Amino acid sequence: MDNPLLEGGGGFVSLDSAPRAFVDLVANGDGTFRIVSRPGSFNATFSESALYLAGFLPPSAVGVVQVLSGSIDPNDQNAVTATTVTDISADDVIAIEGPRVPSPATSPKDFRIGTLVISDQPYSEAEYAFVTLALRYWESDKTYDGEGAPPWKAATLGGARSRWSRSRRPCCWTARSRLRRR
Repeated sequence: MDNPLLEGGGGFVSLDSAPRAFVDLVANGDGTFRIVSRPGSFNATFSESALYLAGFLPPSAVGVVQVLSGSIDPNDQNAVTATTVTDISADDVIAIEGPRVPSPATSPKDFRIGTLVISDQPYSEAEYAFVTLALRYWESDKTYDGEGAPPWKAATLGGARSRWSRSRRPCCWTARSRLRRR
């Protein structure tokens, strides 16, 4: 395989037993891998390689990613096997695609977000309060507590932050009304 980034083919493992869990493949040291759930009920943190591609980490902070391809057997989640395992580093990606532009040193890391919540029923004050609290948690600097989705800063391992205008409430739209802000 000359270019495993572009010619990966059949290297996808579907984990139907845990459709909402975020998991990692961890090398056992004997050519097999185990499927390990991340801590928490829904720990949607980004991988180091995804954080580099997003511009939140320098390539020196990214570990080697092992890509499984060929015949993959995920039946034993403690000993997943593949006919081919390819190590790919950030330097391999840079050699093929070039360095990230803008570089992680100058890429945007502070994001303002807009939220549009859609329902077929009118919103109550309690629903507005719930959406507002959820957005404030998501944009917070809190450490992930293992329950629900992590705040954006925790999901990006401290690499980025998000915020929305606290002076306004989220826009909520119902199928029976026009877009309005309460």
